[in-house]
Amino acid sequence: MMLEVFRDYLKLSKRGRNYVAICPFHSDSHPSLSVSVEKQVWRCFVCNIGGSVEYFVAKMENIQINVAKELLSTKYNLEQTFIAKEVKAIPQTEKDKLYQLNYLTMLFFKNTLNTLPGKEAKDYLHHRGYVDHTINEFDLGYANNDDLLNF
Repeated sequence: MMLEVFRDYLKLSKRGRNYVAICPFHSDSHPSLSVSVEKQVWRCFVCNIGGSVEYFVAKMENIQINVAKELLSTKYNLEQTFIAKEVKAIPQTEKDKLYQLNYLTMLFFKNTLNTLPGKEAKDYLHHRGYVDHTINEFDLGYANNDDLLNF
C-alpha cells in the first residue's frame, strides 16, 4: 500500500532496497527523498523530514494526520487498524515530537484494548452500550498498570 500511495504523488525510482524521488517539500533537482517499504518510513535527506505514509499525505494535502488516515482508509479501501500498525514517524520539531508521542500513546491504548488484558475493559464498554464502530471511531483504549511506561 505504501508504494501505491507514494506513486500517486511522486515518480519513484528503485535504488537498492529503497525507492527515491524528487522531494516535493523543497526545491530539488536530484532525488533526495527515500522511501523504505521494509521499514515503512520515508525521509528527505535535504530538508530532514520524514515519517509515516499518513504524515506524508498530511503534508502533501496540508491536512491533519487523522484526516490523512481517514483519506487513506477510504481511497485505498483499508481498515484503519491496518494503517495504524504502519506508523513509524521521524518527528522534527518539539510540537511534532509531542504530537507523535500522543499519537503513539493512543495507538498503544487502542491496541491494548484488543488484547487479553484489555478484554475486561472492552466487555465493560460493550456493557455500557458502545459498539465496536464507536470504540474505533473515538480511538478508545485501555491502560494496564505500568504497561505504557514499559512500551
